[in-house]
Amino acid sequence: MQGGQRSIAVLAALMAIALTLAVLHNSGATVPVEGVLVRVTSPIRDAFSGAAARVAGLFEDLGRLNTLRDDNLALLRRVQELETKIAALGNTERENASLREALAYVQAHQELDLVTARVVGRDSVGMLNTLVIDRGASAGVRVGMAVVAQGGLVGRVTGVSDASADVLPLLDAASSVNVVAGGQRASADGIADGDGKGKLVMHRIEPTAALAIGDPVVTSGLGGVVPQGIPVGRIVSLESSPASVFRQAQLAPFVAADNVEVVQVVLGQRAST
Repeated sequence: MQGGQRSIAVLAALMAIALTLAVLHNSGATVPVEGVLVRVTSPIRDAFSGAAARVAGLFEDLGRLNTLRDDNLALLRRVQELETKIAALGNTERENASLREALAYVQAHQELDLVTARVVGRDSVGMLNTLVIDRGASAGVRVGMAVVAQGGLVGRVTGVSDASADVLPLLDAASSVNVVAGGQRASADGIADGDGKGKLVMHRIEPTAALAIGDPVVTSGLGGVVPQGIPVGRIVSLESSPASVFRQAQLAPFVAADNVEVVQVVLGQRAST
């Protein structure tokens, strides 16, 4: 009973205080007290307001950073798209230039039966590094045929399927072709071999052959498979060896197989009319 009576008394006292404060507020008597409370609590209120503003600013900054990140990603994707288009245009232009060269070669060599092919890959077959072209047996391509591009010898066909063929580049260590040097004088027969390191060497040159630096070297036609007169390279140096009666010459090839995209396979020579 005593606990209940105390609770009732406290409640009554609180109600009395609330009523008194209400009366005093309405009469203006509490204004000085309220001013003191405002001054006392103002720093706290300002501190909370400043903290709230900083938090709001932080969220705004985070929002701007997310927007900038999205914009940067969009710009990066656009740059990548443009780079892809530029690369495709460059490839198309190079292929068009190669096709124009191929057409010019065909028109300039009416005596040759040629089929144009694209290089569609590069492959390693055993110890050989070959080019893969998109013409094969169905187009008349056979093993041993000469392959030309940009007006010079690229290599020879070493393998054929119905729709594709493998071409052994002239500079490969396993490559060999009969050639003649000396320009119009055509004074020296020999064999041009690749060394697999980007060099081409003409062997078995007669010691008395009249040759000079810069002389062109072309296919000789010996063997009957590779036609005569296809440009191979130019002489850049002449060498003699005490161990051999023959000389040899370093050649600069006319065509670099690594840069070839369109080629012509020499199917044979047309009968003269």
